[in-house]
Parts: sequence; structure tokens; C-alpha cells
Amino acid sequence: MQFDEVVRRRRMTRNFDPEPLDPAIVDRLLATALRAPAAGNTQGRDFVILEGPA
Repeated sequence: MQFDEVVRRRRMTRNFDPEPLDPAIVDRLLATALRAPAAGNTQGRDFVILEGPA
């Protein structure tokens, strides 16, 4: 998927599927997020993975 398509498809999500994500998908999302550019080349990033009922 190209960046312009990602931007066009972006939408707000208010309802979520209650099924847990496959851990492999979570790992892939985190690996991708770590490659995202940061403002001013700051490298500080923190991610929190929440599991279980809200």
C-alpha cells in the first residue's frame, strides 16, 4: 500500500473487535513503528501493549 492510499483510507475508530491480536501481528506493528521517522531525529519512543478486558 502506498502512503497516499494510507492517508486516504485513514479514519477514526471508536469500536474495536474484542478478539485479541495474534502476537506475530503485534510484533510486526511494533517493528514498523520503530522505523517511523521522529521529529528532530529524536529517538525516544515508548510503546505500551495492553492485554485483557478494558
